[in-house]
Amino acid sequence: MNDLKPKNLILFILLILAQQGYTQAVPEKFIPKTNAAKSPARQPLKTTPKDKAEAKAAPVVKSSATKRRVIKDEPKPRETVQPAESKLETVFSSSEDCILEIDGKWFGTLLKDEPRIIPLDFGQHKLLAQNKSSHELYNTIITILGNRQAVNIPMHELIQQSSPVPDDLKYSSVSVLPVIPKDEIRIERSNVTDPVPAYVSRNTILKTVSELSATMVMLDAGKYKKDDPKSGASKKSKDSVSVGPFLLGKYEVTQQQWQQVMGYNNSENKNCNDCPVENVSWNEIAEFLKIINENSAVRFRLPTNAEWDYAVRFDIREYIDKRGGPRYGDNVAWNENNAQRKTHSVGTRIPHRSGAYDLMGNVAEWCADWYDPEYLRSNKYLDHPAGAPSGTTKIVRGGTFANKDFIELGHRDPKEKQKTIGFRLVQY
Repeated sequence: MNDLKPKNLILFILLILAQQGYTQAVPEKFIPKTNAAKSPARQPLKTTPKDKAEAKAAPVVKSSATKRRVIKDEPKPRETVQPAESKLETVFSSSEDCILEIDGKWFGTLLKDEPRIIPLDFGQHKLLAQNKSSHELYNTIITILGNRQAVNIPMHELIQQSSPVPDDLKYSSVSVLPVIPKDEIRIERSNVTDPVPAYVSRNTILKTVSELSATMVMLDAGKYKKDDPKSGASKKSKDSVSVGPFLLGKYEVTQQQWQQVMGYNNSENKNCNDCPVENVSWNEIAEFLKIINENSAVRFRLPTNAEWDYAVRFDIREYIDKRGGPRYGDNVAWNENNAQRKTHSVGTRIPHRSGAYDLMGNVAEWCADWYDPEYLRSNKYLDHPAGAPSGTTKIVRGGTFANKDFIELGHRDPKEKQKTIGFRLVQY
């Protein structure tokens, strides 16, 4: 230190201060030029939003000891797969009230501007609709691909255009165009012996079809205990009969409806359009059914004995007790106690639990079945029985205005007529 000159001593002190960080107090000319000064410290890079976006979009590169592979975030191709659920909710709508049928199954009335949801399977279906006011027909194929798919039935366009009809689709022979009042069709009657007109208006036939279809009640599938063959209705057997589902006429067919289709009325109690038609044979009813089924978009038949039995047995004890108990028969049916030995307008007593009227009274009703006691006792009668394959008489069910045999099972020759026997229909 003693060998240092004053000037060198000052420089040495300044150098020490500079190394300790006191550069503000040291003139720049006295700070020695070092390698560190030539290489300024690296500043952190500033990242902009654009840089971040580009970095995120860049492909990701992964290294491997054997192979380099670029993984791109690309969407997988969309696959069309049938839905796992067996039924898809399909929304049907129409600009006019119409009768709806899909794949040969009747779905009732689709009301104007009131969409209705019907569960359908994935795939193609045959659609048939009939305008309830003008009786126009609409036939087409619909393809259901997804849930809540909308299907509109353009009934208002049917007058101007017609739709192609698949060969295997059952449809009515009635023209798509509206029926004019003078348009008449010839009716061939093979089972009618009475003098009848040679022509019947198609307008009146279709009017009757609409009336009948609009007054159907749906009975869900179910079972009931069969009568014991040894003791009859007083005791039930252990066997159950399976029936349904089916659409049953709410009312017995009236004299006016019969007149509109057949052109005559041989009922005993005439001048009562709303009274049930009676004094008609089973064969005449078969002719009635042939006419309406061949000239409309919907089909009808007589109920089977099992279906009639099932409908009347809907009246469980609780329902009967709340509607008169011991007086229930008089409340629900026109019978010898209240009918004055004549028929009355249909639907004027209280309804049965099934929604149908007059099952147990007013007139007895023809059924579709041949009468065969052996068949009724057999196991063949247990699973949706359609009736015996042959016989000489047809089954008649129910009470009449002249008795109190409310659920009687009888049988008559199909050519026989009685003033106490009429009928109601099933739509299918």
